[in-house]
Amino acid sequence: MNVNEWLSCVSEAYDVAKEEFSSRRKELLLKKLPVEDLGKEKATKSAFRMGVVSVLPYWGKFQDDVKETLEVLTRYFFRKVIDRQTFGPISRVKGRFGNSFEENYELMKGPFIDMANTYWTYDIEVHDLFPQHHNLMLGQILLRVERDIGSVFFPFPGEVVIWVRQRRQLQRQLLEQYAPEINVDTFLENNPMLGTSRGRISTNVFRERILIRCQNPNCARVLRVPNTVKALRARCPNRECKASFRFPARDLEWLDQVRPEAHPGPHKIDQLESLRRSYSIPHSLFAIRIMSSPWVMRRIQESIYAQVRAKMPDASEKELLKTVFKTRAFAPPIGPITSEGEIDKVMKSINSLEDLIEYLIREEGKELASPDPFGIGTRVDETLSA
Repeated sequence: MNVNEWLSCVSEAYDVAKEEFSSRRKELLLKKLPVEDLGKEKATKSAFRMGVVSVLPYWGKFQDDVKETLEVLTRYFFRKVIDRQTFGPISRVKGRFGNSFEENYELMKGPFIDMANTYWTYDIEVHDLFPQHHNLMLGQILLRVERDIGSVFFPFPGEVVIWVRQRRQLQRQLLEQYAPEINVDTFLENNPMLGTSRGRISTNVFRERILIRCQNPNCARVLRVPNTVKALRARCPNRECKASFRFPARDLEWLDQVRPEAHPGPHKIDQLESLRRSYSIPHSLFAIRIMSSPWVMRRIQESIYAQVRAKMPDASEKELLKTVFKTRAFAPPIGPITSEGEIDKVMKSINSLEDLIEYLIREEGKELASPDPFGIGTRVDETLSA
């Protein structure tokens, strides 16, 4: 699709949402962003031009202006999934991938195939705007929607492997919010990206390895185990430990949203679950509080650092720390860091992993600075650090 065709599509999305597609909103979509000023590295600029990376996270000041359009387009996308519609001819997908979705994902039908048809036709049509219109706000908003949805449902291999239970919870949340008409359980139970259906992709997911810690508090050895939604029986390889334990220790929604290498031991999990129940805190909100605790943040950054170092053995310490920092700096919600230059300013005072962790904990604390009359946050931190 070209610019005018996408503007018509956006207008239709606003009609579906029963909102006005005003001239001001149209002007915003046709606004050109100073993309070239955001990255000094040639590879970064090339990624912007080709639509590999969205620049919106670098421009946090635009978020209030584009928030409504992002929401309207996201709801429009899922409306298409529900209605089993595509954004363009399905033949373009086969031309790009060489076979049909049914052949690629080894599924004949079902809600996952409906999602794949909608998503990949959207992806192809969006990238018609790149590289010619890479600096157009329209292209960047469309790309942001594609990245937000794709990172959950069709993730590409990256520096860090995402636990499929965590991905499953994110998929459930988005489907329940935007597509309640879809049978969510059927979608999740027949999903090759989660390893819950038969076939090549599911097998590859299971072959991935996630990092977990030995649940013996006197050991804390890091183990590599298969990436699966099923509970595992793990055994510590440490000769002095040899502890055998179930992972995850408990089947809890909030725990499934916490990165596996940052899971506390069974006793702490029981204490935290008791706290959550006593105040009737929703699982999703409780998970956010757990993941932002200093104890969990420290273990996550240590794990990401170890994985990045293994992937980049020839990189300098500063390069490794900067890569780790970026995984946090551009994670939602978008923070105050908006350019490579600002990242470089922060990195001047960061010379070790400990420096980086302390900085992130301090900045996270500012984001969480809100009334806590019952001291729930304090009790979470005390339980985890005990």
